[in-house]
Amino acid sequence: PSAPPLGAPCENWDRLYVIEIDGRGLRLITRDPSGIQSAILSGNGRVAYALTQSGRLLRVDADSGAETELLPRTLVVTTPSLGSRPVAGSLQRLSGVGFIGPDGVPEPVRVYLDGSEAPIISSWPGELWYQVPWELSGRTVPFRVETAVPPGPFEQPTWAHEMRVERYSPSVLDLPDEYGTAAAYGMRYSVAVNRDFTALITPERPARPGEIVNIYGLGFGPVDPPVPTGQAAPVEGPLSRVTESFQCKILDRGGERPVPILFAGLAPGLVGVYQVQLQIPPELNYRGETQILCPFIALLPVAFDAPGR
Repeated sequence: PSAPPLGAPCENWDRLYVIEIDGRGLRLITRDPSGIQSAILSGNGRVAYALTQSGRLLRVDADSGAETELLPRTLVVTTPSLGSRPVAGSLQRLSGVGFIGPDGVPEPVRVYLDGSEAPIISSWPGELWYQVPWELSGRTVPFRVETAVPPGPFEQPTWAHEMRVERYSPSVLDLPDEYGTAAAYGMRYSVAVNRDFTALITPERPARPGEIVNIYGLGFGPVDPPVPTGQAAPVEGPLSRVTESFQCKILDRGGERPVPILFAGLAPGLVGVYQVQLQIPPELNYRGETQILCPFIALLPVAFDAPGR
C-alpha cells in the first residue's frame, strides 16, 4: 500500500512465463486480461496451474500453451483487512480474487457492515479499499462481501463474518517492495512525502535534518471537525485534526530526540487516510536509516540522510 498509492498492477501482470532451470528459454505460455494472481509448475515441468484475478483456475500446457479451465470464476476473500484491526472512519483493504471480470474490467463488488453498504474507494485486480463507517466505532457488526461472480463448487457469491470495529488503532502505510527495505530493521519504508508534496521520501531521495515531511497512515481515530462517511477531507476550510494527542521521537546517536508535530489529522482531499506532518530535528547526527517512535505508530522506518554525506 499505496496521498499514498493504494496499489496498482505491476508490469506484465497479465502474463505467465516459464523458464529453464539454467535461465534460458524464457517464453510466454498464456495471458489473461484479468491478470495472473499466482501460478505453480508441475513436478515434471510440463504443466502450469494458474489462478487468475477473476477467480478462474487454469491448467496450461507449458509446451503448447493449450489452456483448460479447471474451475470457473470463484470469489475468494483472503484477508478482511490490512492486518491491523478495522477502525471507524479509516480505509481498510480487502484482498482476494473475483473482484474483476475475465475481460479485466472491474465488476460490482459490495461491502456491507451492519447491513449498510460501505463506500468503495478504489479497486485493483486482487484488492479493493473500502471505508469503515464512522458510526460503527466500538461495535461488533456483521461483515459481508457480495459480487456478481456465479457460485463456484467451493465458494459462494457472498462472503460473510463478524468484525470488531475499533475506535483507535493506528498504523502507517508502507511503500511497495520495489523501494526496498531498511536493512537495519528488515522493514519496508513508510509512505512519506516532502513538505510541498512533490516527492516521495525514499532511499534515493531521503529526508534531511530540519526538513518537514508528511507521513500517511490509517486508524488514527476520531477527528474534529468530523467528516461524513464517504466524503474526502476538505482541501479548503478547517483541517480535521485527530482528537487523540501524542508525541513522537526520533532515534539518534546516543538516544532519542523529540520530533515537533505540525499537523495530525485526515489528509486533505483523501477519504479515510490520515496525515502526520512533522519536522526532522536540524541537529540530527544519525546518518542513514532511522526510526520515528510514536505511541501509536510504534516503529516508523524512514530513510534519512544529511547534507554532504
